[in-house]
Formats: sequence, structure tokens, C-alpha cells
Amino acid sequence: MQSSIDKTIHSIDYFDHDFDDYIEEESKYYLESFNYKGETFYFKGYPEYIVKFLQIINVSVEIDEGVEDPEVLNLKKLTDNELYLNYRFNLRRVSITLEILLEEYYKYKDEIEIHYYNIEFTDDTVFITILTRPYFDVSFIYNIENEYPKDFIVDMVYFG
Repeated sequence: MQSSIDKTIHSIDYFDHDFDDYIEEESKYYLESFNYKGETFYFKGYPEYIVKFLQIINVSVEIDEGVEDPEVLNLKKLTDNELYLNYRFNLRRVSITLEILLEEYYKYKDEIEIHYYNIEFTDDTVFITILTRPYFDVSFIYNIENEYPKDFIVDMVYFG
């Protein structure tokens, strides 16, 4: 009797340190280039807060605890050495720091002081930090031969 399990499809080492590093690095890059205007965040006991800033000068991201609850949603064999994956995970304890103009801060001062846990001032700008857990659905190609993913695309992100 021949087994119907395709060994190449089950050859991905999801617990490999390099695999997690790739997922974290690509997610961080995405979060640093994301347009946060109008996004909803849930934190500090408040049901939601919408970022209303018209101009965000810079975004920096720090991932404190990494990939959690990984799940393969879909997997398709493209070639003998490549698989296409839809993958779901979340990043636990992510700090997103937004740099905004001082005038933006004063425009939304009351809301900012209620909702943001860390506010730092410079002469012209203000750094505000959001602590969140982003949930991702992503797609990428995994090379079985070199055991490394490539072509990372974010299909959906939700901030919780």
C-alpha cells in the first residue's frame, strides 16, 4: 500500500530559528512601513482608539516576544523544491512608536494622554508608543532545498 502523504509538503520546520527570524523580520518591516492613519488599536482597558494623526513622520517597531500561534491555512506545491504557503500567526508584545509633529500632539493632546502609555518630547516632534498584538495572514514561497522562505506578502493584519 502506498502512502498518500507528500513528504515534501511536511518537510517544513516551523520551529526552526531561521524560519521564525524571517517571519519576524518581514513582519517588522511591514509594520514600520504601514500607514497607521485611521487604524484601530485595543489596549489599556479601553475598547478601541483610532489614530487620527494627519502626518506620521516615522514609525519604529520592537517585537518583544515573537511569533505565537502559527497555523498553515493553505499549502500548494509549486515545483519540486518550492511550496506556496498561506500562514497565520500573531506577534506577542509589539511596541509601535509613532513620531508625530508637536502640533499634531497638541491637536489630540487629551486623547493621546488617555490612551498612550509612553510619550516623549523633542523640540519639534513627539514620540508616542502603542503596545499591541498584531495578527497576520501572510503568503510566501518556501524553498524545501535551502529550507528558507521568500516573497513575503501580508494578506491581512489586525491589531489587537
